[in-house]
Amino acid sequence: MLKSIVEAAKIIGPLLPIIAGLWVLTKYIIEKARIPSAELDIECEKLGGKGKSQIIEITTTLSNKGTSILLVHDLKIRLKAILTGEDTIENYNDDKKLGRLKFKNYLTDNETSKNNAKNRGLISIVPHSTFVMPNVSQKYSYITSIDNSVEYVFAHVQFSYFGEINFIREKIISIGHFLGLIRYKLKNVSEPHTVQRAFKVNK
Repeated sequence: MLKSIVEAAKIIGPLLPIIAGLWVLTKYIIEKARIPSAELDIECEKLGGKGKSQIIEITTTLSNKGTSILLVHDLKIRLKAILTGEDTIENYNDDKKLGRLKFKNYLTDNETSKNNAKNRGLISIVPHSTFVMPNVSQKYSYITSIDNSVEYVFAHVQFSYFGEINFIREKIISIGHFLGLIRYKLKNVSEPHTVQRAFKVNK
């Protein structure tokens, strides 16, 4: 028994510095440096109106709660609506959105996203990557006009922690998770960080 333990130690021993180095790399360089804690919120304010349109301002607040710079990629917004003239409202009944209120009308849309259900209506708030310093709350404004018939606005905002995930970073995260050094998988950090809120604008 003791002999087996000694032989195992001889095999594992040389690997310990590599495992320790991988843990430091994943925990403090990738996780804490590239994925600091962030808080995302949305506010909507009606500024006024002209003719058949009303002007609204959507303010996204991105707060960096971590100790390193928060890199922000692909900060985007999607706006949908319920109109005053709609007689009925309904909820989704599919598994992913079960029970959530359905907003059928897109206020943000473009030709390139109409045939892509996942990305339909998503437009950039900031057309480039940006950053937020530690302990700073950065505000991003999106001002647009909507028809007076819009009564409720649904706002969806998202950003990505990572831009393009290269091969080396992908393998480090995969190995780190396999060895139990980190709790998240690649798909956990590659999905956008999102927030959703609804507002009544036509009072």
